[in-house]
Amino acid sequence: MHRLSSRRPSPAMVVATVALIVALGGTGYAATALPNGSVGTNQLRNGAVNSAKLASGAVRSGNLGTDSVTKRAMAAGSVGSPEILNNSIQAGDLRVGAVTNGTIAPGAVGNSKLRGGSVSTGKIGNLAVTSSKIGTRAVTNNKIGTGQVGAQRPGG
Repeated sequence: MHRLSSRRPSPAMVVATVALIVALGGTGYAATALPNGSVGTNQLRNGAVNSAKLASGAVRSGNLGTDSVTKRAMAAGSVGSPEILNNSIQAGDLRVGAVTNGTIAPGAVGNSKLRGGSVSTGKIGNLAVTSSKIGTRAVTNNKIGTGQVGAQRPGG
């Protein structure tokens, strides 16, 4: 009789085995039986989903709601020229005063980036172009049309 009792598992081992089976079975059941959309924002803890847990390309602009990404939510310098597609920002997308001399890096806008006719007399403020802002050879007779120079001479 002593031999038979030594082969039976202890009560503690039985309880531990049952607990392990229940724990593993519950996880497997949840992974296969939960309906789509049953886990949402309310079921997630703060910080449960971060960039390390997202697959590359998992979040695209179509997945984001209007105004869901704000300036406050972005790290400084996280969006620059390389991240902005050509022609993706139009004049109507900018608020008045959004682009000023202080927000444009020196040399960022050159002749090659300006469309023909985009800079005209009506778009330049009084005294915006002075001799100290242009080079001594920037203004020549062949660059000035008849009647374009008024009371003030270039460089004066």
